[in-house]
Amino acid sequence: MAKEPHKKNKKQLREQIRSELEQKYQNKQNEKSDNSQLPTSDEKSYSHFYRRYMEQLVYNQTADDVYGRHVEFIRCENHLGEIKWLTPIEEENDQEFTRQEKTWWKALLSIFRKSSKIEIPQDSEIDSLKEKWKEEFEADALQRIENYHHQIEKDRKQYEEEKNLQKIYQQEEDRFFKNKPGYKKYRNQKGEIRWMTEDEFEEQEEYYEEASARYRRWLYIAASLIFVITAILAWLKLPGNGQINRGYLVVESNRQAGTLYLNKSQVVGFALNEPFPLEAGDYEVALIDRHYRTIPAKHSVSITKNDTITVSFEQIERALQNAGYIEIDSPYNDAAIYLDFDFVGRTGDYNLIAVEAGQHDLALQKEGMETRPEKVSFDVTAGDTHRVAFQFINKQNVQPAEQTLTKQALGMLEVTSNVKEADIYLNGRKTGHKTDYIFQQLEPGKHVVRLQKPGYKIYPNEKVITISENQRNVKATFTLSSTFRNVRLVTRPVKGDIYVDGEKVGAGTARISLQLGKHAVQFGKIQNYREPDVDSITVTQNGNEDFIFRYNRKFFVEFKPEGVEPSPEMASIDEGYVRGSYEFKYRRNAKIERRTLDKLNDEMWFLGFPFQYRNPPGREALKFNFFIPDNVLLDDNIRLKVWGYQTKDNFPLALSGSTMYTIITNSVIVKENIAPKFVIDDAGEEQYSDFSINDFLRHGNNQILIFPSPQASAYFALWKVVIQ
Repeated sequence: MAKEPHKKNKKQLREQIRSELEQKYQNKQNEKSDNSQLPTSDEKSYSHFYRRYMEQLVYNQTADDVYGRHVEFIRCENHLGEIKWLTPIEEENDQEFTRQEKTWWKALLSIFRKSSKIEIPQDSEIDSLKEKWKEEFEADALQRIENYHHQIEKDRKQYEEEKNLQKIYQQEEDRFFKNKPGYKKYRNQKGEIRWMTEDEFEEQEEYYEEASARYRRWLYIAASLIFVITAILAWLKLPGNGQINRGYLVVESNRQAGTLYLNKSQVVGFALNEPFPLEAGDYEVALIDRHYRTIPAKHSVSITKNDTITVSFEQIERALQNAGYIEIDSPYNDAAIYLDFDFVGRTGDYNLIAVEAGQHDLALQKEGMETRPEKVSFDVTAGDTHRVAFQFINKQNVQPAEQTLTKQALGMLEVTSNVKEADIYLNGRKTGHKTDYIFQQLEPGKHVVRLQKPGYKIYPNEKVITISENQRNVKATFTLSSTFRNVRLVTRPVKGDIYVDGEKVGAGTARISLQLGKHAVQFGKIQNYREPDVDSITVTQNGNEDFIFRYNRKFFVEFKPEGVEPSPEMASIDEGYVRGSYEFKYRRNAKIERRTLDKLNDEMWFLGFPFQYRNPPGREALKFNFFIPDNVLLDDNIRLKVWGYQTKDNFPLALSGSTMYTIITNSVIVKENIAPKFVIDDAGEEQYSDFSINDFLRHGNNQILIFPSPQASAYFALWKVVIQ
């Protein structure tokens, strides 16, 4: 008896479970019935994700088009394949995205795998998004470029501040160690100073010379010179010893500014257009301002006693909007700078030198020292700063220094690029080697590496590497991107000569490779055609590949009672009559009546119907003859415009008047029994009838007949006829 309740509970539980399962089954069936009338989830997902894919594709292409036009941006990628355009400074601070580099494996796969360009469907919403993104990206690019240049200027000022701090630190260090027993200053090849004891100096190899030794020598020499000069001046001032041989130099210029250098030494207390006293002798005169180019670069003069020599310079402002900058890394502030073989000042005069974009040569000179390298040749691009590093070696120590340089101290440099066969420049000199290449046995120190390849942008512009005892194997990697694109230029409907940037590239069709950017285009003249109204094209990395230019046909002829335009050689007018068969007959005696309409101040033809008493009988007619050259396309919409009007002048013996006329082109009736749209009182430039006559024309000679129809009973007034 104790088990009966338990059995009853099991039964109830089973019934409850079956009821719930039945309910779930019915719900599923109802959902299927309802969903059969709706799009499936797959259809919804396909439409949704396809549109999202297209929008993302347009987003990426728009970003590549906008940011790719600015040299300040680099295309970067993360490990998920996502693309981001960054400036070099942003790239250094970004831990996720790095610039794209084509590995050997990707290069190998690209040979066998051809990617097809995805066509984006025409969609007004996507086009609207594209224009919106384009404006946003352009605004973002300009703002980030401004921030980029601002940061560069900030870094430059910080670098100058650090140099000043280093100078202050050196001064304080000198004061501190100056009176410390056993400490002396020593110099290395870079001109850097360090205080050490003699024991510390013997244990190291970098610093080779006691800095004060040189200064002591110069101090003794200077003291001796001062003594000699003082003695000479004292002797000259004695009675009977004569006067100092002195002359004067006057420097003129078109502007009241500039620094005067005499024999490459800066002059203090000088003023333009005023006599400056000088000892008699030979001088090399230069007037220098870093923002101006001076013509000539220098004058060579000889100053004699009591003589005044005048020299003139013209200072021309440098085109700073198209300028680049040179930053010189030198351990000395008094080294003479020679830019393009002209003396332009000394290393301590300014930190950056503004120069016009293009190729330049740079060299430094300092007495008693040799520079490495001796001269640097390089290209400067607008807006960029080109850094050049020089080392100075005492001429007395050149040979010993070279002899002590062992193979163990030399380094190795590997230069690679994603696009091969790029010229390698090392320390401003073209090496004659191309990427990829490994330089061996390089001297310790800093080296400036850059690449050059026509038609490519190179990132970065240059790299400064350092070879030291702890880092002898160094690698420099560059990224090259093409600045050219293959395009096709086509003229229609005729083949015209095509000129790009002043050079002829083809006729009708030209397939050429053009550098990205704006190019001037011109077109050759073709008789009876007007050249395309285009003066330039812009080639972009992802823009148009085909450029189509259209010549406009200039065929035009006008017939009026006083003659034809543009010339009688192209057209003529015959007056005559037609009879029942519409055959034109010339009229040798009487001409068609002409009347002057005061409103137009011009003549009109009045075409009528002479009766049998007139000889010969028939309807008066005008035949318009014109010639169509072979280079005029007859497929174009050539129109016949007729300025013809109704009149109230009835034919003789006609009881009621109606004006009607017929047009025949090359023996084919174009229009018959036409009633003019306008009456003669409304005659004007805008009141004419227009007909298409393409199908009736041919190259060569053509004729059009216009005459009153047989049903006409009033004169037909005709002002002019135009074919165009």
